[in-house]
Amino acid sequence: MKTWVSKLLVMLMVVSISVSNANVAFGDASDPTAASKKTSLTDISGHWAEKTIEKFAAEGMVQGYENGAFQPNGTMKRAELITVINQLFGFQETGAVSAADVTPEDWFYTEVAKAQKAGYITGYTNGTFKPEQAITRQETAVLIAHMLELEVTGSSNAFTDTVNSPEWSKDAIGAVTEVGVMQGYNENIFKPTAHVTRAEAVVILDRAYQAKNVAYDKAGVYGPETDVEKINQNVVINVPGVTLQNMDIQGDLLIGRRSVKATSR
Repeated sequence: MKTWVSKLLVMLMVVSISVSNANVAFGDASDPTAASKKTSLTDISGHWAEKTIEKFAAEGMVQGYENGAFQPNGTMKRAELITVINQLFGFQETGAVSAADVTPEDWFYTEVAKAQKAGYITGYTNGTFKPEQAITRQETAVLIAHMLELEVTGSSNAFTDTVNSPEWSKDAIGAVTEVGVMQGYNENIFKPTAHVTRAEAVVILDRAYQAKNVAYDKAGVYGPETDVEKINQNVVINVPGVTLQNMDIQGDLLIGRRSVKATSR
């Protein structure tokens, strides 16, 4: 929903805003020092995704196993991925769960209910969701494309191994690679049926978050002195002391990285 911001000041726990028809979401603001905190994960040192994994772990988005390992090269299950998505993007509302293999006793039941309410997941033709199955790159592309509401493109045809991909994934692959959320490999391939590793999943979601949101992580004044700056994404304020001025925000205005949507004001 469009949000006109003439001036917005965040000071500690006090928020002062002047908006019209604004959809402002309030929640727990992220710890501004979280990204710099060291985690206790034992197996990510030197890994290509080390910094992103550390950031997600410090913010509580991902966790390691009981032995302290994160297993960055291990596979990410479908239920695990949507759990991180829900937390990262603040999806909290739940809807009816239609998957035949998801029951109220399952730890992931509420996460599936959130994902279905948010509208970014679909199950298989047999009515299942297969929550414990490792997710593939083409399935991940579909989830991300739905969540970001990306426009269909023909970019998937640029990869030699996606020309004959199923129609349900081909457009999504093109869309997510077009915006840079997912990328191909050397020799111009995408590996659509390969499983997404835990490290890859974290990096993909970090890129997706940046594509959907403009985040302000440092105190200061943002926006032009005159005229109006148009922002087509959500705007997220993660720290106190942020002033926004003269902005036309087409998305939502969020206080805190993991905010949940509130009713319009």
